[in-house]
Amino acid sequence: MGEEQYQRIDSSSTEDAELLLTTTYFEAFGAGTPSTEALAPIQKPGYLGYQINEKLPKLNWVVSRLTKGEIDYGNYQMLIHRWVPDYSEVTIMPKTYGFIDRFNKDLCHELPSDGSQ
Repeated sequence: MGEEQYQRIDSSSTEDAELLLTTTYFEAFGAGTPSTEALAPIQKPGYLGYQINEKLPKLNWVVSRLTKGEIDYGNYQMLIHRWVPDYSEVTIMPKTYGFIDRFNKDLCHELPSDGSQ
């Protein structure tokens, strides 16, 4: 089990915003975990944290109920593993909406309870 922390990096264009992977935390150390990265300045009990600082235009994430993926944003906790069928690919990218766009965008859609789309 692990945790990744990201920050949004804005640029002059709303289309050029990026994600910055700042730190990763792992519960266990072994194959597949970075060993050449600097340790994160803040460590969590039971985890090993690394400072990454890698820019990404977007994040493609395969969601599984086994890993219980969630997104924590501000004071909101989104249990994404309950919203989409197992092994669905979710793309996360920073995007800015203008004032008028917010009225035109449907932000209140729900997936059917059986997981179909």
